[in-house]
Amino acid sequence: MKVLFDNLVNTATLAALHADGSYPVTNIRHVFLKKAFRSTEATDTITVTFAADKIIDSAYLAFTNATAVTMRLYNVGGTLLSTKTIPVATLGLNFTAISAVRSVQVDLTAAVDVYLGALGIGFAYTMPDPVHDWEPGFQDNSDFQSSDDGQNLINKVAWLGKYPMNFFVQSVAKWLEIRTLLSVMERPVFVDFFENAKSIIPPFYAVIVPSNPSKSYNVIRFSLEITEAR
Repeated sequence: MKVLFDNLVNTATLAALHADGSYPVTNIRHVFLKKAFRSTEATDTITVTFAADKIIDSAYLAFTNATAVTMRLYNVGGTLLSTKTIPVATLGLNFTAISAVRSVQVDLTAAVDVYLGALGIGFAYTMPDPVHDWEPGFQDNSDFQSSDDGQNLINKVAWLGKYPMNFFVQSVAKWLEIRTLLSVMERPVFVDFFENAKSIIPPFYAVIVPSNPSKSYNVIRFSLEITEAR
């Protein structure tokens, strides 16, 4: 299980070839997923430029109509370091870490004007495995109104994916590392439950709420409630 706590897109310089003036490319780092970047073309390229060299091993996308996504990574001199294809079925990719990355170009192709809600690029943090099988669930925020005579009105809101997970670690240092990452989290992050089998639960943009930890027999136990964000 990986979590992209440090999304390099949030502090990078962004550009797009055909951005709609009302939906600029900077929208891909807005905390609201549905405040998206939109292009005036079916194919567009987003360029992400960093102020210093970065190490990258993961890329994620959310809320997009793209049917094909290609990512190219360059060094400070503009030399191509690697080209990656991000599967549109899961919109996430993990790969062997690439160093000295100074810029990334992401090509998006759709049937009509392409749009993208969020882009995550960086070095994902590897969480310990949950202590038991994942337990999928949903959070229904729909508004239901009923009268005494049986009339019903439903303001339907699409269910949010919700996953409570339990963990344990045998190292205080490891728990403190995880606690620090969670305590400074100021916005939703990309969560990748099964980095080697993304079709089970595709990566998604989410908020993480931790429980208070407990300690017994040198084992620290804690829970995380991971809820889809939009």
